[in-house]
Amino acid sequence: MIYVGNSETFTPAHKDVCGALGHNLMVYSDNGRTHAIWCIMKYEDLEQIRIFFQQNGAFLDDDNCFLPLHILSKAPFTVYLFEQKLGDLVLLPPSAPHQVLNMGGKASRKFGKNQVYRIKAVTYYSMLKYSEKSQSFTKLEDIGSTENERKRFSDDMLILLRIFDDILFEESIESDVFDDELHVTKLPETEKYMHSRYCDHCKCDIFNRCFHVAKTKLHQAYDLCINCVAKGRGSFFGDEMNLMEHISFSELRENFEQAKKSYLNVQQLMKNENITTMDDLEKTIWITRDPCKTTSITTIAWSNMYYSKHHKEFPEYLPCHQCDDSKPKYCTKTCTKCNTSYCNQCLWDRYTLTLCECNRLKNWTCPHCNDVCNCVKCLKKRDIDTLSYSTNILSRMDEIKDVLPFSVLDVSGNESTTRILDSICDLPPQPIQHLTEAKNATRILNSIAKNCPLVETNCAPKTKKRKIIIINKNPDQQQIKIIHNYYHHQKVSVCGNCQRSIATTISLNQTSRNFIALIAF
Repeated sequence: MIYVGNSETFTPAHKDVCGALGHNLMVYSDNGRTHAIWCIMKYEDLEQIRIFFQQNGAFLDDDNCFLPLHILSKAPFTVYLFEQKLGDLVLLPPSAPHQVLNMGGKASRKFGKNQVYRIKAVTYYSMLKYSEKSQSFTKLEDIGSTENERKRFSDDMLILLRIFDDILFEESIESDVFDDELHVTKLPETEKYMHSRYCDHCKCDIFNRCFHVAKTKLHQAYDLCINCVAKGRGSFFGDEMNLMEHISFSELRENFEQAKKSYLNVQQLMKNENITTMDDLEKTIWITRDPCKTTSITTIAWSNMYYSKHHKEFPEYLPCHQCDDSKPKYCTKTCTKCNTSYCNQCLWDRYTLTLCECNRLKNWTCPHCNDVCNCVKCLKKRDIDTLSYSTNILSRMDEIKDVLPFSVLDVSGNESTTRILDSICDLPPQPIQHLTEAKNATRILNSIAKNCPLVETNCAPKTKKRKIIIINKNPDQQQIKIIHNYYHHQKVSVCGNCQRSIATTISLNQTSRNFIALIAF
């Protein structure tokens, strides 16, 4: 497996589930400046690491959060930094939590072998085997000669029923809107090779249903799993993508109902008073999920494909409350309480929510109703300073600039310090406490600031002005652009007060490394 990462992309904090020694080799880089910053933690501190991530609003096992260096510097455990360049091999200790930041350009790293585990197929055929076996039971001794054997058989069959109930629910398409146009084609494999497919994007197992693109002169045949289509993949293929399946959904449902009847027969032979009817059994199976509050992943995937095809003929747009931009309806989520819409880009960038996660909830309440909306209007209503508020919850890219080829530091305060970290590129791996002095250097000597040239922005002067000092760490850097309050839909920076663009371009002088930019707000 090869991971390709562009500059300023990152791998969230996680630990490898295989528990083996990790081998990570960088095999490609755009230029000589391309490198990756590894933040590695000890496995012995795993419990402290989990608690620390939870205190900062993230979960280590969810693989969805990159903690910036100034937060990791406050951790009660040791964190090591290592810079990986082209040709460097990083040997990762078994089960060691780590996160990676790509810098300088596009890089390819980390080899591995694709592994596909047919868990769903194993569950389905194991359930059929248990069901067939339990149908022949006529007395208690047929289940097992001892009480432990009977209890084990009953528990194992209940586990299989719960797992397959979730599989069957995710394979279903619930909405009646699509009944007229719901056409599912049977996959051409024989029974021997029925479950041999896997997703060509994420390499996950395809048990039954998938979206298939037939081979053409322009591209090879392509398979996408339900999860990838639900998350927005495959829109490029358009009408060429079709929903296909190995086994009809009605056959899967009939086999599941027969397995439940067989399990109910086992409980009656064991004289279990808690499970006497089919309703009792369904409540026992549904212990981990409420089908009345959750939408199946196949319903979301089919909806994405259906509306993306019909959007060209009947375009429908909704305004996003966060960015005020009009987006296609299938790219937005509307609140069931106040009918406020949020686009997929703002949900991810501002709240670390994917559109697929929001679509899973039938009664979804938006950030505005939960009083956590961080748009400019809502922040002003709650009397929060829009200039100092960090809106990017996931990556905190406004803080990750500490490890960029140049640093942007606030010097508007009175206190100062002279210790500035030039770069982490030439330092060996060591605890992060010694590498975060750049974050602590938020106050620079006033004497340095007085000797630096001033650069005005293209925004009209206001009563409040902020000074920031630029420490140029790359001698080849000729220009840098400071962008404040970046909006994805506008592709331009916007002032939080006057709503005008305030992108500031600074030309770097070869004889001086320090510059002052006077930013007006």
